Order: sequence, then C-alpha cells, then structure tokens
Amino acid sequence: MRGAAAARSLTPELPEDPSVGQVEAWVESARPAGDAGYRELLRGLVEAEAAEADWAARAVG
Repeated sequence: MRGAAAARSLTPELPEDPSVGQVEAWVESARPAGDAGYRELLRGLVEAEAAEADWAARAVG
C-alpha cells in the first residue's frame, strides 16, 4: 500500500539518547494528530492522491 509506505518513511525516529530539544520537537510535531479536523484533512488528501494515482494507472494501462 503506497500510503502506508509513505507514512512509515515520514515517521521520525528519536535517537537512543535524545536531547531535550529533540523531545520537545517530537511532542510538538505529534500534536496535530490529536486534532480531529487535521486528521480529516489528511485523510481527504490521501484519498484524493489515491484516486488520482488510480486514474493515472487506468489511463496508462
């Protein structure tokens, strides 16, 4: 699944011994995931991308 692979590649990984700044940035970057409106927006973007990729695949093949 293309979207799942993209999500995994965008998932940051903290080092074994992160600095305070790294942990703060991690927490700040995770904050939008708690917002239902943000999740809905992302879901719509992913669905639109999938529909476009499906259309392009049908047009070529």
